[in-house]
Amino acid sequence: MITERVRRGERIPGFGHSVYKNGDSRATVLFEILTHAAPGHPALDVAQAVRKELRRRRLPDPNIDFALATLTSLSGMVPGAGEAIFAVARTAGWLAHAMEEYAKGTLLRPRASYIGPPPR
Repeated sequence: MITERVRRGERIPGFGHSVYKNGDSRATVLFEILTHAAPGHPALDVAQAVRKELRRRRLPDPNIDFALATLTSLSGMVPGAGEAIFAVARTAGWLAHAMEEYAKGTLLRPRASYIGPPPR
């Protein structure tokens, strides 16, 4: 399946990132943690083989999605758990941004505009 996507010039899910052009450091850190926590685990071995093959083909580095998929597989979590972990982490970040915006009275990302009810 990966080979077919590469031949068609399609993006490989879990690899590359629109913001992190030189690799997703979140994925790098998570893979380091997994390597130390579960050396030789079959799920980690498979992930490393996939990373090696994509690197050999000079394709993009893994992003946090692939690292989370490896974590959830290694941990025996249910399918979709990686997306849930990512969503929880994003929600915490969004709340932190909102709290900082309210405290400073300015938008952190001026390219985005809040269109909900006015703050009280």
